[in-house]
Amino acid sequence: MLNQFTRLQDRVLALTDQTEAMLQLDDPAVGGLAQARWQFCRALQEYELYFHNSVLGTVARRQPDRAQEASVLKAHPIAPKLREHVMRWSAVSPDDWPEYRATCLDGLPRLRERLSSERMAVAALLEVKASR
Repeated sequence: MLNQFTRLQDRVLALTDQTEAMLQLDDPAVGGLAQARWQFCRALQEYELYFHNSVLGTVARRQPDRAQEASVLKAHPIAPKLREHVMRWSAVSPDDWPEYRATCLDGLPRLRERLSSERMAVAALLEVKASR
């Protein structure tokens, strides 16, 4: 379970780095931004589903004394904010690029912090040392 969680989270972090590099480009049409956004959103949703259902769900079932901690971690999912972002920016025109880029670049550090926090929380819940 922990290996799959780590693998999924590492994939999101790699795509976060890739997205950040693409956002440095002057032209949003260069580099396959649409494909990269799709991959990033899919990976983030897959990660969150696994985190909430498999990791936190398992903790809640197997460790009833830690169910409240697992519940708190589920309380603020990423998915609604991601859907809101995708809906707002479903079509990025060249005129929108500076604002879109700034919005994304502002959010990526927060996402990294959140993933790091979740990794540490999972390590504490499973009583293993976090590796990142």
